[in-house]
Amino acid sequence: MLKIAVVGCVVLWSSLAEAVKWDFDDGTMQGWSAKRALEWGGPNEFYLFPGEVEDGVWKVDVSPSVVGKRDPAPNAVLISYTIGYDSHLFDRVRVRFRTLHDRPTAGRVWLAWTNEHNLEVPGRDPEGPPENRFSIPSIDFAYTTEWQEVEFSLSGQDEIVWAGLLRDIRLHFVLDRNEAEEPRSVDEVVGHFEIDWIELTGPEERSQGELSRPHVEYFHFDDPGLFAPPVFYPITPGLGHRLGSGVLTDLDGDGDLDLFSTRFAPYAGDPPSGYRPPWGWVMALNDGSGSFESARIGYTQDVGGFLNVLARDLDGDGQDELAIFKWNGGEIEVWSIGADLQEEVLTISSDDREALWDLYYSRFDSMRGDFDGDGQQEIPVELQRNSFEGNMGLVVKRLSAEGGLSEEVLEVLYDEHLFLRSWVVVRDLNADGVDDWVFVGGNRASGFGVFVEWGGGLNPTQEEETHRLAGDGTGVLPGDVDDDGDLDLVVLDSALGGVHVLKNSGGGQPTAVMTAGAVPTQYRLGDSYPNPFNPAVVIPLDLATDAAGVSLTVYDVLGRRVRQLWQGSLRAGTHRFTWDGLDEVDRDVAAGVYLYRVEVDGRVEAKKTTKLP
Repeated sequence: MLKIAVVGCVVLWSSLAEAVKWDFDDGTMQGWSAKRALEWGGPNEFYLFPGEVEDGVWKVDVSPSVVGKRDPAPNAVLISYTIGYDSHLFDRVRVRFRTLHDRPTAGRVWLAWTNEHNLEVPGRDPEGPPENRFSIPSIDFAYTTEWQEVEFSLSGQDEIVWAGLLRDIRLHFVLDRNEAEEPRSVDEVVGHFEIDWIELTGPEERSQGELSRPHVEYFHFDDPGLFAPPVFYPITPGLGHRLGSGVLTDLDGDGDLDLFSTRFAPYAGDPPSGYRPPWGWVMALNDGSGSFESARIGYTQDVGGFLNVLARDLDGDGQDELAIFKWNGGEIEVWSIGADLQEEVLTISSDDREALWDLYYSRFDSMRGDFDGDGQQEIPVELQRNSFEGNMGLVVKRLSAEGGLSEEVLEVLYDEHLFLRSWVVVRDLNADGVDDWVFVGGNRASGFGVFVEWGGGLNPTQEEETHRLAGDGTGVLPGDVDDDGDLDLVVLDSALGGVHVLKNSGGGQPTAVMTAGAVPTQYRLGDSYPNPFNPAVVIPLDLATDAAGVSLTVYDVLGRRVRQLWQGSLRAGTHRFTWDGLDEVDRDVAAGVYLYRVEVDGRVEAKKTTKLP
């Protein structure tokens, strides 16, 4: 039988030895984190509450400014870091806590856990309803403003529920159930929740002795580098929810990159006639300096909502159209956006629809490349996937000639301690001719941030650059949002409902590939190869001496700049620059002839290359 006991803070437990105890005496949360309770899967699984430790007490901010004013009743779940000990060492969980409020509140409390049998549904039974076997049934609880203790008994579990290695434990607290079901002001709800200690105890520790706390692997963020620290711009709740779907394009015709993104949020107020699912979209305008603000919000009437969005000039009028890909039945809509931000749905033929699906799937081509120099294509993918927590780890696998994914792992870049929160974007971010990688990752213990792997691949040429995010991130969009000629990063954040903008300072270090061997005896701009090409082309450049100023730029036949591949100094040697066939805003350029022009300390030379359809 499952047992639960609620005891007062005056009870002494000296007769029990401690198996594992988290007392927060080192000023850290020791791998624990707090998130919004009663939320499963998607970005809300990583909606972390801010917290700090002072004098050995972990203080969690569950105030309305964090929870939100729509439903300010605070519900929190405390999640441990990976424990890794055998479950049979323990038969109880204890926790000491209090609420910071001016009155007692009525709520609930329960315990859940994750082991090797329910990894796909943390805290739940993978073959049964919620709160079935991998949790202690919730009980009513009266929260006071004094210290309280709760003990959960785990005796009598079967071999599946409480066996093998324990991954984590999850303490759920409904801090104020609001039984009156009446709207309350922000001053009438719990603002902070404090935890003094958490213990895992049991009969086995008498023979095992006190166990050390699990080692916590933290990710280090905020390395200085090419990109400035992220600046957050709130736009609307749920932005970029579906696979981080969004595009940077000029929506209002002023020449600046704006944002179109899918969103997930219930309708505020009375829904319009025929409204069913809480899916929609948002247009956010850029003022030219990289500052975004919400301009127009809309809703879709289609069950299942949006899958993804692409922005392309589909009719040759110089203005991007939006191709809206939907879940339900593989539907595609093409929208033309006017300067007044009114959308017009365009009629497309079956051939156009097929071509758009080809274009949609071709976006995954930007994730692949020859990352180890063996002439074969590789792609960065997740190590494993969890239904609720998403992708974990990051590995490189080889692609077959048919485009299939090999089971062979060439290299493990990050293990399962990394939660991979976005697609890996492969782009030359600093115009040095070498592809870099950027993605959002982290974990609950460290928080989440932007990872930039300079040089990318299996042998990166520089250390990574990382930046912590205030919230979470579901997608990274590269684009020049401040019109300075450098690629910036726009990160969609569904949990906070906005975007983080990381501006390119233009001061990155060169990471161009320089082949080994003797220094060339003279300057030479080589012929590109393969020529013609699709999707990428290599441009060789020999330098007999160091050059203080080197500029390599691609132009179309009308003399319009398409992409700058390099700007800065270069050492003497043979260099190889790669152009991926994309322009400055990450769009595929059309098939045709292009000029690549190099200027070395005032000396100018240009040659041609051709892109195939």
